[in-house]
Amino acid sequence: MITDLLPGESLKACIQSERQLLGCLLHRPDFIHEVVGIVSGTSFFDRSYGAVFDTIADCAARGLQIDTYMVAEKLLSCDRQERTGKAELTEVLGKVSEIKHEVANASNIVFYAKRVAGWHAMRSVRDIGFRLIAETDDCIEPPDPMELLETAAKAIVEANVVRQDDVFSAGELVDSALSDIDRAMEQGTSSGIETGLDSIDTRWGGLHDGELVLLGARPSIGKTAMALTIACNLAESGKSVFFASLEMTKQQVGLRLLSRVSGIPCDRLRIGYALSIPDRTKLSNAKKKLDSWPIRVWCSSGVTVHEIACKARDHSRKMGLDAVFIDYLGQGKIKPSRRHGNANDTITEIVGDIATFTKLINKPVVCLCQLNRAAEGEVPGLQHLRDSGSLEQDADVIWFLHRNRDDHKTKFIVAKARQSERGETDIEFNADQATFYDAAPLRAAPSYVNEFSGDF
Repeated sequence: MITDLLPGESLKACIQSERQLLGCLLHRPDFIHEVVGIVSGTSFFDRSYGAVFDTIADCAARGLQIDTYMVAEKLLSCDRQERTGKAELTEVLGKVSEIKHEVANASNIVFYAKRVAGWHAMRSVRDIGFRLIAETDDCIEPPDPMELLETAAKAIVEANVVRQDDVFSAGELVDSALSDIDRAMEQGTSSGIETGLDSIDTRWGGLHDGELVLLGARPSIGKTAMALTIACNLAESGKSVFFASLEMTKQQVGLRLLSRVSGIPCDRLRIGYALSIPDRTKLSNAKKKLDSWPIRVWCSSGVTVHEIACKARDHSRKMGLDAVFIDYLGQGKIKPSRRHGNANDTITEIVGDIATFTKLINKPVVCLCQLNRAAEGEVPGLQHLRDSGSLEQDADVIWFLHRNRDDHKTKFIVAKARQSERGETDIEFNADQATFYDAAPLRAAPSYVNEFSGDF
């Protein structure tokens, strides 16, 4: 019902905003280009007002001269196959003219457009709420809570609301890039988020906002160890990290974190009686250090990408967010939102959802994946990605780890990078603490003199 979607004074305010926006457009039809990215005809509560907006937009797109008479005539011709006479045209023309004279000029057109978009968003959310209530009214058994929440959140995301601020000029596009470059030159670092491994940071610049990174390897080569190494390095430097562990339990993750920070091998931590008094002191100090790190780990399995996104956004609200890690992309670890006939389609949907999530939060997302059996004993390549070609297509960066299982020397391979070179470097695997280090101390990065007098 109308009163349900917009109760009381809200309905009057909504209609008034729509009339004010149309009044601005009728004064200055050429301003249509300033608001088409904010609203569309479907954004209007009153369908006749939406038709007026679409008529003006259509005429502007064709380069036609726009006035109240032409708008009224086109509205009438769209509404009926045959025109029924001058009286009807005069009636529509009168309504259009009335709207035009409600505003004096078009200077506030963007303000009114954002108000119309806001009312539209409000109606969409309320409509979703009423539909959810109707769907759950006759439930005999309680629904799965996560499935219900996912349905609601997904409906809100997919609500027909025009996206704003997603078209930029060339100058606007480079502003943020120049800011990053200037900051990197001043600090002597890369423009990305440093992983804490110099061999990676000095050559590839670490992790970058809005990029989906796939980290692939065969089992027991160190995918999780590498992800935790980078996540811990970020957290230790003050970066806020969300880590979705879909394979290990909280005890297993906690053990690895304690081993890394305390320096006590994982196998000794598993055997309590093998620990000395100094070891207990080290563990106590490690616990205090870990308590101060802005990192949260979610241990679960059989979840959807949307659930991961909800948890990450919750982390962002509480602690901010600099990077997300997902361990790992595989059958049974992440569920698709709908059923598919084969593994290829399932992985395609999941990776697509993760790529969309990455762009929405505009933070680096590192997703681990397992390579197929053909990669066993071979240097891994893109052809070894498991189950789907969409992995290669949707990822911005693809990393591989390769080593003999009994060896500590590991090749870190960059097989794909949209914004940098491909290549490889050596890193060291510490099996006792399940962590990675640089293979050897690197020479200091060259210090560049900033020849610019001030910021870009």
